[in-house]
Amino acid sequence: RKQWIRQYGLKSAFVQARVYGVFPTSGTIDTLVDEDLATLALQTSCGDDDTLPLDIGVDCALWGDDLTVIVCRRGNLCLSIDAYGKQDGVFTVGKIKDRVREHLKLKDSDDLDDEVRMERTRIRVDEGGGYGSGVIGPLRAENWRVAGVQNGSQASSEKMRKKYDNLGTELWAED
Repeated sequence: RKQWIRQYGLKSAFVQARVYGVFPTSGTIDTLVDEDLATLALQTSCGDDDTLPLDIGVDCALWGDDLTVIVCRRGNLCLSIDAYGKQDGVFTVGKIKDRVREHLKLKDSDDLDDEVRMERTRIRVDEGGGYGSGVIGPLRAENWRVAGVQNGSQASSEKMRKKYDNLGTELWAED
């Protein structure tokens, strides 16, 4: 903990969250969403526009302490967040398909046809570290619209690099 404080600084979002277990404050330079903004979001209601595509973001983990996270949203509305550990790509692909059926209000027996896979659903998978390939490959083999993203890589342009630490933060903030 002392090393983290020396490395990141006492007021950094990393230290606030990991050392002190509190939501980062607005005064930290490395915070995209501070406590005030998160509180405002919880108090704001936005309807679900089912004419928009279902966006799914996936951050894969395998057998360590990290968790695989699947976030589903439509427009600005977060529909679900799943987080689990110690599961492989086959399980994650199944979980993604379950969420697609749920959020597009399909029956279990409904075919996930080309319209669902290519037009009504957009999937982004973090492929940093190689863990995402176990999800990307099977989805592409079934003709899903899926993009591998290197979330930890630098932001997309010089302008964006001045604003964001990495591509994942840029995509989250700008999309």
